[in-house]
Amino acid sequence: MENDASAEFYIPLIWQGDGSWPSPGYSTRGSLYGVGGIPHAQWNGFQQIVGGGGTTMYSSYINMYNQLVDDISPLELQVGLGFSSTGDLQVQANVEVTEDITTTNNKIVYIIKWHQSDGYFCTVVGYAFEDFSLTSVGETGTYSYDFPMNASWDIEDLTAVAMVQTYSGNHAILQAGQAQLTGLVAGIASNLQTGPPSLAVQFSSVSYPLTGIESWEWDVDGDGEYDYMEENPYHVYSEPGIYDVTLRIGMEGEYNEVTLEGYITVTEETIAEGFVSGTWHADLGIYTAIGDLQVKSGDLLVIEPGTTVMLENGAEFLVKGQLIADAREGEMIIMGSESDWTGLHFEDTMTENIVAWCDISGATESAIYVENSDCDILENVIHHNSGSQLGAAIELLDVMDIEIAGNLISNNTSTGLTGGISMTNGFPSVHNNIVVNNTANTAGAFSIKQGSAPVLVNNTIFGNIGVNGAFLLFNSQPSLVNCIVQSEGSIFAAIASTPTVTYSCLSGGYTGEGNIDADPLFLMPTEGYGAEYDGLRADWTLGEGSLCIDAGNPAAGYNDLDGSQNDMGAFGWTGFPEFVFTDNDEDELIPVNSNLRAYPNPFNPQTSIVYALTESADISLEVYNIKGEQIETLVNGWQSAGDHQVVWNAEKFASGVYFIRLTSGAGNSFSKVILMK
Repeated sequence: MENDASAEFYIPLIWQGDGSWPSPGYSTRGSLYGVGGIPHAQWNGFQQIVGGGGTTMYSSYINMYNQLVDDISPLELQVGLGFSSTGDLQVQANVEVTEDITTTNNKIVYIIKWHQSDGYFCTVVGYAFEDFSLTSVGETGTYSYDFPMNASWDIEDLTAVAMVQTYSGNHAILQAGQAQLTGLVAGIASNLQTGPPSLAVQFSSVSYPLTGIESWEWDVDGDGEYDYMEENPYHVYSEPGIYDVTLRIGMEGEYNEVTLEGYITVTEETIAEGFVSGTWHADLGIYTAIGDLQVKSGDLLVIEPGTTVMLENGAEFLVKGQLIADAREGEMIIMGSESDWTGLHFEDTMTENIVAWCDISGATESAIYVENSDCDILENVIHHNSGSQLGAAIELLDVMDIEIAGNLISNNTSTGLTGGISMTNGFPSVHNNIVVNNTANTAGAFSIKQGSAPVLVNNTIFGNIGVNGAFLLFNSQPSLVNCIVQSEGSIFAAIASTPTVTYSCLSGGYTGEGNIDADPLFLMPTEGYGAEYDGLRADWTLGEGSLCIDAGNPAAGYNDLDGSQNDMGAFGWTGFPEFVFTDNDEDELIPVNSNLRAYPNPFNPQTSIVYALTESADISLEVYNIKGEQIETLVNGWQSAGDHQVVWNAEKFASGVYFIRLTSGAGNSFSKVILMK
């Protein structure tokens, strides 16, 4: 039914159950009326029309309206709409009882409806209610409710509705009214209101009327001086504090001003929850998410090198705007948890997101999830994450030309799909990655489904366990070039799929130009398959005599960095970043059964490193940063057999991931520690 202006007492409201703007209270209202079919129309709370369509709806509705328009109400109700002192939309209702009210369980209902379009001219976008206690003639009351203002709403297309209704019996509506903004009214909205420094806030004028306002004057720090003269300013708060915000608008010689006291809070502690934007700095300490985080559409969050982000309480880190977490020019960014978190998730954002040189662990769904978004995933360590129906390390859905390169993906587990990378309708470039020692019930390393056609070049894929092998392929056409794939079982479980494989080393062999079946002779691979063996401590470079050296595609475009013919595996072609210390001088490196460990871990600033020697030996105990640079020697000399303990004081070092290396005549052992200041 169209919004018939001739029906002066008609207040239409549409509760949407889905679409772009599903209405709050949809389930509550549906349960109230026992909705049994769609569309379901209620009149005065207790008369309904279910179904219908086409030209029959209007005649049915107008007939119902005509039956009710002359009913006598026991209330007089005046409704107003304005802004509260906190910048929220405020619905106010002044009520007087004119006839004794006999119904019980009465409530006053507050609604904001939005004229989105002519097809959705009265969509409910705000809904709340509270008890209404007036019952006797002559009683009066003033009621109000504040709704958070959404900057995407057009203020001129909003209408406030208040109604008194019984929630028992026939749910009759005793009275209702509606109102819109009038006059010149200053209104303030922003993308967020609180967070750690440097906090980037996009202010919006949500003033009335929508057009015709000639001037905007903003004081965003409460110092009494106007900082901006534009309609929607952008401001970065660097110093912790609580800030008042004032907006003064002018039109045709008239002015209106609003001040929101304490509107912006920049916290001293780096504790984050809710909407985030701006810049996170390494020198402010660990950023702790105590709940879900979201970078909203249109917002930007930059995480500087060396920053540690700990996400707790099952938090999701959702990006719908833009995230730049690129630490390639400095120390690694750490993203992890002391309890659990669901992962870093990108949804419906085609801005250029970057996740680079980050250590990501402990996620329980997918460490990095990218859906219909642009996000390059470069030179990260993605390890010890878990999942079920998603790729434990990386999940891709409906992605095109994104780049996944230089990542070490190890020791991730999945009870369902894959421990490594999963994609559906994906077309990424996947090159120079090490995907090792992941375990899943379906596919150990890759799940490639539903029309996906990724190009995999120079990847090292080893020691992954899955019931269906290293790769699960379903209705997809992947291409592998210059890769090393070694699996305990089958390489491919292919359903309606034919992989193209050339110049690659595959255990068990595979048809295709330039393919070989040989031991790659890794310098120090893990001793077994699956996530129980630590792929982070291994050395996946090719040893002397490996048949994978100079065996890749001979085309010049694939040449290694030194100009020679391409080597198969992750270190060929463009090379692979050095995440951990590797010692290529030893002919053979045998892990030491030393029970090397550190506690506490994470630590600040001291940790105790304990280890056991089965026999007396000349040893060295050294600390390396994430780039493989030696930064400290803790022990260098002869030690007797038995248990030993050394305290490392890392006061002078920055937060981040470090590796403890124990070297003795028996070989080398590594332990990863995390310094959190």
